[in-house]
Amino acid sequence: MGETPEETLPLIHNALSKAVQEISPFRLTLAGIGQFQKRKRLVLWVGVEDNPLLMELQTRIDAQLEKWIDLPLETRPYTPHITLGRNVRLDEEWEAFQQRVSVPHMNVEATKVTLFQSTQIDGRLRYLPLVEVQLRT
Repeated sequence: MGETPEETLPLIHNALSKAVQEISPFRLTLAGIGQFQKRKRLVLWVGVEDNPLLMELQTRIDAQLEKWIDLPLETRPYTPHITLGRNVRLDEEWEAFQQRVSVPHMNVEATKVTLFQSTQIDGRLRYLPLVEVQLRT
């Protein structure tokens, strides 16, 4: 979402609450490792297998955010992942690392949506939860 003024947090909470109304908890399967460059820094991530419920949730969140806070939609394709590290330095080429490191398929239960703020604390990047809504139970 990028920088978001604090006064929009109640509107974001409303938007997320509306988006999750008809979505029950669901299982995600983590698989594969990937990387991308962001501001000349390597970001390492674990991928999430295709999941129609996750894609539905993402579509609903986008629609509600656009409606409640007039937030422009992301133009890049949605690529679900979990960031493992930013500013990663590898001692080998990416292809060699990717062959050496395997990520076992692992299931996790998605039960809520959380908006995090990324901020520097004592020189380290921290993720602080700002808004949290439970999926329908």
